[in-house]
Amino acid sequence: MPPLDVLMVWHSYLLNPRCFFEDCWRYSKLDLYATGLPWKAIDGCIDNVTFQYVTSAAAEPSFEVKTGRFWRNLDDKDSKTFPCGKCSRAVSVPWTAGYKQREPEFTAGYGYADRDFAARCQHCKTYYNHNVLRAEKFRHDVELMFEQDCPLPGTVTSTEGLLPPGRSEKDVLQCFFPNWLVAEARSGYLEKTWELSLYPNNSPSMEKIRDGLDLSLHDLDVIIRLMPSRRRAPQKRNAKEKFAMRRMMSRYWFNSSSFALDLVGAVIRQGSFVEKMHNIDWLHSPALQSTMDRLIKKYGRFFAIMADNPGRMAVPTLDVDLAWHTHQLASRAYYLYSEKHARSLIDHDDKVEENDLSDAFAWTSKMYQAKYGEPYSACTCWYCEAVRESHTSSLSRIFKSKSYAASKNLHDAPDAASSDLLKSPHISAHNAIRDQDSEAKARVNAAKLDKAYHQACARARKEGRKELERNEYFYTYAWGYPMTSPAYVPYGVDPCAAGNGRSYATHPYYVNKSPDVYGNCMAGTGGESGGSSGGCGGLGGCGGSGGGGCGGGGGGGGGGGGCGGGGG
Repeated sequence: MPPLDVLMVWHSYLLNPRCFFEDCWRYSKLDLYATGLPWKAIDGCIDNVTFQYVTSAAAEPSFEVKTGRFWRNLDDKDSKTFPCGKCSRAVSVPWTAGYKQREPEFTAGYGYADRDFAARCQHCKTYYNHNVLRAEKFRHDVELMFEQDCPLPGTVTSTEGLLPPGRSEKDVLQCFFPNWLVAEARSGYLEKTWELSLYPNNSPSMEKIRDGLDLSLHDLDVIIRLMPSRRRAPQKRNAKEKFAMRRMMSRYWFNSSSFALDLVGAVIRQGSFVEKMHNIDWLHSPALQSTMDRLIKKYGRFFAIMADNPGRMAVPTLDVDLAWHTHQLASRAYYLYSEKHARSLIDHDDKVEENDLSDAFAWTSKMYQAKYGEPYSACTCWYCEAVRESHTSSLSRIFKSKSYAASKNLHDAPDAASSDLLKSPHISAHNAIRDQDSEAKARVNAAKLDKAYHQACARARKEGRKELERNEYFYTYAWGYPMTSPAYVPYGVDPCAAGNGRSYATHPYYVNKSPDVYGNCMAGTGGESGGSSGGCGGLGGCGGSGGGGCGGGGGGGGGGGGCGGGGG
């Protein structure tokens, strides 16, 4: 078994099922995909009294020999080494350097893991920063495509997250189009875009690569050479071709790692979910078994809503998300279940704009209550009450409908759910991110919630219940002292985590969807910036069974393929 920190990253990786399958397929690791998280082995390493993770005596030396890393990550070197793309010799850079945590604002460092990373090869003086490393990743993947017949990231599967069912031009075109375009543009429009330089202004970047691909995409001669059948209308592009281009580019915009997603941000966002599970503390509940049975039943219903509404985004509550996460950790079983019930691999998008998340949660709550006659969120906090109030009609109250009675019983039950925002199983928002230009939408959303909140308060007074409490300020602690910030809403980005994101190479909680910012896709592909995910990935979202921005998916345990194994 690996160290606990490696398990933590592996866990977050599995919770992006399409990205995980794509990487396993490209790197010929389908056995790993079929295995999932080895719960039995992990359980054997957890002390039943202290809950400490303790592996066998052989695990530590075995890990260190096979990986060349220390078991304790704090014992590793404080520098990172990568090969120079120009002279092929090793470039050694500090993980972090120059970081100053002082007021009035944080000064970002220039180490490999810092936002403002900058370094030069000690041998040929080639300049490197995060943008250069992302372009280098693209160049390396193009070389793999030519040398080992390995398809580019994001081009393995269809928009449904499945491998193309046939080998006809139409089937293959859905996902392989970017490979053909890049191959055609490699010695032409792309030739100068990834050349390394001594000078920052002349260094390669994904923006330059995007512009080169854009020129190729609008070159009618190039398109006709790629697809002779388009000779009559070469300028007309299939919607799935556009999606494939956006998804391929999304693998690079904010990610220089060998993986299909930025695992740093994924781990950070999962930390929020783990903390909420700890606060609710179901593990020590005397009714644990009945709680688990109830949430598994609720998860089955939630999955049915996703499968029946492939064009919509469904948002889980915390209890549903716990079951959903557990299901995804058995990757092959999750694929088979998703294929059977939704005819696609439903993705779990861990990056959703917070206002969109709240709107989608309200829709999910409405659909669940209408279909099953029960409230979706068994929580009595002001937010969940406001959401229920927004979709409970006057007629249902007049005629005492089943769903209205169920909502009313939430308050009358002796074991009524908690109204504490931090300890309630309401909306799961660990995947919330904030758009820097969404203030207007946030104000509209806040006004709608405020109206529904006051209606819920009026309803409580009429029914003789205590009015809902809504603190106007969120209290937290910094260096042992209480601090206040504007009211905390359960669908929003954690106010403590949001301000700390400038320390990272890519902010895990903020995006910018402005038209002319880094991360926008090429003209004609119909995408927009998605910030930390390169959200030009496109269709779907959290629970969307259309192709999600994470792209890729499908699988099962067997099959061939992978880099060097017969890719595109």
